[in-house]
Amino acid sequence: MKPSALIAGLAFLSACATGAEHGVKPTVLDASPASQPTSVSTTQPVAVDPAADIVNIAARSALAIGMVMEIHVTADGPELTHIGMMQVRKSPRGTHVTVPRTAGGRKESRADGDWVIVEAYRKGALVSRTAVSDPALIAAEGAGLLTLKERTVYASLPTPRRVDTLAITATAGGETKRIDVSKVMDHFCSSAPKERACEGS
Repeated sequence: MKPSALIAGLAFLSACATGAEHGVKPTVLDASPASQPTSVSTTQPVAVDPAADIVNIAARSALAIGMVMEIHVTADGPELTHIGMMQVRKSPRGTHVTVPRTAGGRKESRADGDWVIVEAYRKGALVSRTAVSDPALIAAEGAGLLTLKERTVYASLPTPRRVDTLAITATAGGETKRIDVSKVMDHFCSSAPKERACEGS
């Protein structure tokens, strides 16, 4: 035992003995948190007025109806594996990314890596565009940089009006696949005809 602790203990015992001599009953208080009574109260949930719910108002203002998709990339190019409609960002990412140029059949190198570019068209006119990073190269411990023969990426893009075709380009190989998505829009608009994306269809 440390001298300071021993002295404090002796002083405590001495005080108790002195108090007993003078008719004072020593009292020890337990101040641990476990000894303190606790109380828990709950209130009934109250619905927030949509007009005053500024958090959700701000969140919804940045969203619009659009397409979400899963894209599988192989040596044969990109393949659309799943697609659906839901609320997405109004401002798609990667709009600065361009399709790689080729010179004599050789693809130009990209300082910003490889991308999967998705463009949505309506009767040949570009409606929306986005790009997502394509992990074609990965760093493996002990092996350095490796090229993945297959990988899966996920993309979303807004559809401010009806679209009928997607053009998906994988810059790693330069291949572009065009997919007819008119049935996807038809199915969505049949259940939500008042959505802006379905107007004028």
